[in-house]
Amino acid sequence: MNLLLFLSDRCNMSCDYCFLTLNEGAARVLEPSAAERAVADHLGRHPAGEAAFTILGGEPFIHYPLLERIVAVIRERAPNAPIQVLTNGTLSTAARIAGLRKLGAQVTLSLDGTDHSH
Repeated sequence: MNLLLFLSDRCNMSCDYCFLTLNEGAARVLEPSAAERAVADHLGRHPAGEAAFTILGGEPFIHYPLLERIVAVIRERAPNAPIQVLTNGTLSTAARIAGLRKLGAQVTLSLDGTDHSH
């Protein structure tokens, strides 16, 4: 079973086909404590080997410290659980990708922009 964690409703792109309502009004950002409770609850309901995690945004790299913290919490509590981070890649750096991969997260790149942005 896969838990989707949406870090925020903020994105640095404006894809007209996005299914999310993004960048409108006050920012909504997932509280770290709420994320930790959701991870614990998910792991409590699904035994090791059945729990998986996907982290997305808007664009999760906008809140990189939060992203890294949540990945670390998941890895600490579920050493072998699959963790997927979905990004448009425009805010990623080699160091950030390496940090997430060191924590055992897979990074999935979504090519949603123009040729110039990618």
